[in-house]
Amino acid sequence: MSEPAAGGDPDGANIACRWRLNRAGIINVYQYGDEVLHFAGGRLLLRGVNGSGKSTAMNMLLPFLLTTREGRIDAAGEQSGILKSWMLNGRHDAQPAGYLWVEFERQGEFQVCGCGIKANRQSERVNTWWFLTSKRPGIDLDLVSGGVALSSEGLRAALGSDEVFSERHRRDYRRAVEQRLFGGASIEQHISLLNKVRSPRVGDRIDLDLRNYLVDALPQVSERALTDAARPLDDLEEHRRSVAALAQTLGAVRGLLDVYGSYCRSDLRRRIDEGRRRLAAQSDCGRNEQKRRRAAEAAEAEIARLDAQLDELGGNERRLRREIEALRRSQAYERGQQLEDLRKFVHDLAKQRETATVRVQTAERRASKDADELGRAERTARSDCDALNTDLAEAGELAQRCRLDRRPPGPVAPAEAGASDRGPSDPPPFDPRPVEQRLDAVTTAVARRRTDAEHMHDALSAEQAAERRLEQSESAHRQAAAAADQASERLSENTRLLDAAGSEWTEEILQWAKEAGSLIESAGLDAPATAAAAQPGSGSGASDEDAAIRNPDDLRALLYAEIEALVDHWLRAAGAVETRLARELEAEQEAENLVDELEHRTESAAPRLDWQSEADYCLADLIDFAPGLGDSQRAGLEAAL
Repeated sequence: MSEPAAGGDPDGANIACRWRLNRAGIINVYQYGDEVLHFAGGRLLLRGVNGSGKSTAMNMLLPFLLTTREGRIDAAGEQSGILKSWMLNGRHDAQPAGYLWVEFERQGEFQVCGCGIKANRQSERVNTWWFLTSKRPGIDLDLVSGGVALSSEGLRAALGSDEVFSERHRRDYRRAVEQRLFGGASIEQHISLLNKVRSPRVGDRIDLDLRNYLVDALPQVSERALTDAARPLDDLEEHRRSVAALAQTLGAVRGLLDVYGSYCRSDLRRRIDEGRRRLAAQSDCGRNEQKRRRAAEAAEAEIARLDAQLDELGGNERRLRREIEALRRSQAYERGQQLEDLRKFVHDLAKQRETATVRVQTAERRASKDADELGRAERTARSDCDALNTDLAEAGELAQRCRLDRRPPGPVAPAEAGASDRGPSDPPPFDPRPVEQRLDAVTTAVARRRTDAEHMHDALSAEQAAERRLEQSESAHRQAAAAADQASERLSENTRLLDAAGSEWTEEILQWAKEAGSLIESAGLDAPATAAAAQPGSGSGASDEDAAIRNPDDLRALLYAEIEALVDHWLRAAGAVETRLARELEAEQEAENLVDELEHRTESAAPRLDWQSEADYCLADLIDFAPGLGDSQRAGLEAAL
């Protein structure tokens, strides 16, 4: 019969810190044996045919288990002795007992409040006891033992340290419920609203009284709280303008980031590629420079060695010449005694000269090889320059075809010098920075042109989508035209059916007027239109007034007026009955409050004069001693009082 409501908790963290309905149970009360109702997210949906006990199940649980008041168990607050009827009607037990309980849950903690009911068929008296515990029925606590509900003594034994409240201490039970579940706050306003909402007549004047019901149920709000709550509302418009300005700024910044980000990415990729290319070229140049430096150092060392040998040979030659001159001036030379030694020495000098000549030739060959390598490097540079000029020409053609506002630089012609022309006044090295600046400008223009192309592509896509939507619209128009033809045919058929239904409606409204005549007559009201419509027409002999009444439109207006008069009559009667019922319910509530107050008191209150305050007092405060009484007599009277 019960189904948990679907859906999650809409209040999130605020609901998580409050107690929420989790389960409820009915044991051996009314027509229930041992029923457990499960709530989902604090909600419960009961479905069933009329008379299956849905309203009774709700009346048993809330707000009865929170307030302990039997006077508002039923929604209308009109039934009396309802607990006795629940426990005794349809039963054969002499003293049936049962339980009602409801379980609340908060972040893994549980609180169960419930009521035990026991009836006596002979005395027709019903006794109740109340309990509040953290033990969960059916899990930590069994309210049924051996198929029989526990008595109040058995419940006390099962609960242990948790208190069981007798019927006379219901007020203590209510305070304990308010303390544990509502933090000690009073719930009378909410219970009053719940009783009004549960009333079957809540919809009679709901458009007028609903606001008053809700206002009465709200706690009073302090002026300071209202001022604190209104202060943020005063700044709401300024906050809205700030939010709008920030949103506009955010959109502009995002647009700038999109454009500048694309430019930065493309420029960064270009710079990375250029850096890699230059790094590779620098590495190649470094390796070639090291290789040529080593060759130049070797050549310089060889030249220095050869220069030293030449200097040594020159010194030897000068020494030999001096020796020859000396020999020539000597007598031995003249005599030719040392001629053979001189021949041998000259032969050695000739060999040394040949060796020096070979070394000079080797140095010349090395210098020629270096000159060849330098020529190859110059030819490679010219080839690279030609390839660069070719790429620049192709880039210029592409820029012209793409209609760029920037053009690549023209042909590059670095200064050249032949190997024979090199000297201390060599031309300065080629400066690539102007070319790089021109290439950067062309890259920026290409990025802008690419963006324009993307915009054109988007516009083309939008145009194609619009063309597809136009085709769909034309197809929908054709379908609508076909549907209009079908609707025209249905209109003709419905018109015929409407005429037939009008005739049938006229007959039924006349029949209804005849039936309503008896109700109006029982209320003692004057209803000429209903009486005339209830009488069968006389055909051509009918009067003009009867003919007007036979007109369906006129008859409907007259019948509405007479039926509204009948409804107003019964509403006034119901209002009088409801007013009387409200006065009786207020008197009953006052009597119940008085009974609860009298049950709570241990002795009757002493009368109090007008001049006395609300402070505690006793009966002795209201009595004065006679002037002639002695101290012992006064002490005896005070002890008695």
